[in-house]
Amino acid sequence: MRGFPNRWLHFLLALVVLVSAFWAWLEGEPAGQREPPLASPTATSAGPEAKAGSLDPRERLARAQRLLQGGDSSGASSLLGPLLGAEDPNLDAAARLTLGRALLESGQAEAALDVLRELQSRHPSSEAADLAAFFTAVALERLGDRRQAANLFRASAVRHPEIRAYLELRAASSLKQAGDLNAAAALAERAAENAPIRRTVIAALEVIRASAQQRGDHASVVQVTSRLLDLATFRLYRAELLYVRATAQRALGQGEAADDFLEVVASAPDSPYAAPALAALDELGYRDAVLQEQRGLVYFNSGQYTAAIDAFSQALAINPGSDLAWYYRALARLRAGDTAGSAQELASLADQFPASPFGPQALLTAAKLHEHDRRFATARLAYQRLLDQFPGALQAAEARFRLGLLAYLDGDLAEAERRWREATVDADHPARASFWLGKALDAAENRDGAMAAWETARQRDPTGFYGLRASELLVGHRVVRAVPATLEPAAFEGTPSEDQELARWFTARGSDIEDARRQVEADPGYRRARELLALGLHIEAGWEVDVLLERYDGNPAALAALALLLGEQGESASSYRAAGRLQVASGATELPRALQRLLYPIPYPDLLLPMASARGIDPLLLAALIRQESAFEPQARSPADARGLTQVLPSTGQGIAAALGRSGWQPDDLFQPAVSIEFGAFYLAQRLARYENHLYPALAGYNAGDGNVRAWLHDFGLADPDLFLERIPFPETHDYVQRVYANYLNYQRLYRPVSP
Repeated sequence: MRGFPNRWLHFLLALVVLVSAFWAWLEGEPAGQREPPLASPTATSAGPEAKAGSLDPRERLARAQRLLQGGDSSGASSLLGPLLGAEDPNLDAAARLTLGRALLESGQAEAALDVLRELQSRHPSSEAADLAAFFTAVALERLGDRRQAANLFRASAVRHPEIRAYLELRAASSLKQAGDLNAAAALAERAAENAPIRRTVIAALEVIRASAQQRGDHASVVQVTSRLLDLATFRLYRAELLYVRATAQRALGQGEAADDFLEVVASAPDSPYAAPALAALDELGYRDAVLQEQRGLVYFNSGQYTAAIDAFSQALAINPGSDLAWYYRALARLRAGDTAGSAQELASLADQFPASPFGPQALLTAAKLHEHDRRFATARLAYQRLLDQFPGALQAAEARFRLGLLAYLDGDLAEAERRWREATVDADHPARASFWLGKALDAAENRDGAMAAWETARQRDPTGFYGLRASELLVGHRVVRAVPATLEPAAFEGTPSEDQELARWFTARGSDIEDARRQVEADPGYRRARELLALGLHIEAGWEVDVLLERYDGNPAALAALALLLGEQGESASSYRAAGRLQVASGATELPRALQRLLYPIPYPDLLLPMASARGIDPLLLAALIRQESAFEPQARSPADARGLTQVLPSTGQGIAAALGRSGWQPDDLFQPAVSIEFGAFYLAQRLARYENHLYPALAGYNAGDGNVRAWLHDFGLADPDLFLERIPFPETHDYVQRVYANYLNYQRLYRPVSP
């Protein structure tokens, strides 16, 4: 019998887990945890101080399922022992299914297989047994028996006709991994025919493409990528497909390859495929077919700044009137480290090309470079020139604001007040101008004027950074420091008044909340999303949610119902997207409180709350950071390869894993919410400790690194935290700190009416 000894070893290990969990239950603590995880927003039977042993069996199961959803498989397993063998067969079956999934996610595929098969034997007609059949296929896939896994996936497809295409697609992927490429392509073709939405068709065709590439069948690659190009709409994805098709055409000796390579270079110079496409064109003898401006843009976007400078210089030698070449050559100099040369060249662009659309931005960038390098007089001249030469440009408002800031730094409060009063009428950032006008008036000891300006900022931007920060100054909160805080269970619970507010909101839109829920629940797309979520296929469920968001774009009540339903299932990322779409579609200045919380959810509360507490961090601050970092998407991945909810880089994650004593850690672990939240909390706590709980530099350090923050603290100081933040020279970091802090204040407004 294949693997008999090893199989029983895994079974015994699983038995040890169950026995340990049982004794932990008798003692009233989850095994392996120092403190029990906190209840979720939907739990009402236990507060954060409740012992696991005091939980109702249904809540115990629900908590285990929430921990599993967050990637804490060991925590989930530790709760399930007392539920196995329950008199209620549905409870027993659900507990065994959850345990099997937990073992599967913890890498114990053989033990999971035993538990899942035992479930199917004990409760063959249950819903849990049907789901167990799918996860049995997953276990077999991980054990290397991919053909048998494919058979089980296909059997599941028969039982789940609404998501048949997705399960056939999973079977096709198993066959491809098994090396049965022709069968994989045939099954993927059938999945494409059955696919309910365009995104699923694309996924099926991608399996066919990968199978053809693995076979070395260039003709099939050309054919399937052509089909994909008919469906693809995203520019960078189209660039990838064009490059793949061109590479296959080149292998076949087809002249059309050059056309596709040229289109990649021309339409997507910022694509990762642009540089290899350019190299391929040079190798094919088409060097002269690429304009020097295009070549320079490819080099610039791929980080080859010296080559970019040369290419743009050649472009200007051929065509001295190329303002694009002038502008990007100056930016390439900046990226190469020549800030002074870049500033000079950017400033001179407006002389060389007075009508250039690049002129306003070139002058603004030049002025900011001068300001950063403390050439304040030169910076003022550049800002003023921008105002004089391009008074109607969007960049003019920023120039006016920066002139006020430079005057404020010089102690010329009258000039700062004048500039910022002018800036308050700008369409862009009026709240910012009002906020800083208040700062200037306050520094001039005009307290009444300052209060009036801050009140204006608060009214103009009640949920944005400047409005919220103005609200703090109105009540005397000048210092911006992190304070350890907890979150009471009552903060998660709705109130009768909130329920009434939500019902009135639906009524005002000609709908009833229950009618809207029934409408969404009856939608085939939503039914498919729910089935996919039950199988742990979150990415595929997200495709269906995307289609629903488009379908309900003009229906605020349906969007609200969809957001609420997804939130109830713990799908924070999808619920957040639906709530964001709702906010735009409704045109409402303020949503009901129940819907606002979907815009500011507490993701994976059973994990986040205790992990934040363990590090002395306010859980609302950690949630605010996650909102900005990943929009609650566990699979988020940045161009710099930061991963997961808290966007930790693999190199940083390796150091955190070592500090926590985690052996066997892998970068992909960061996609598990339990790992990402723990590592993000650890790293944020380090930053807070390093900067003595001053929140702005701590958040800046999380985003830009401590080396940059040390330099900024040296140059700017922290006597006025708002001034420190406004002078951060990296636009990304400046905006990041503002957004996280605004998130934090909004979280406090919704979950903790009185700030800690």
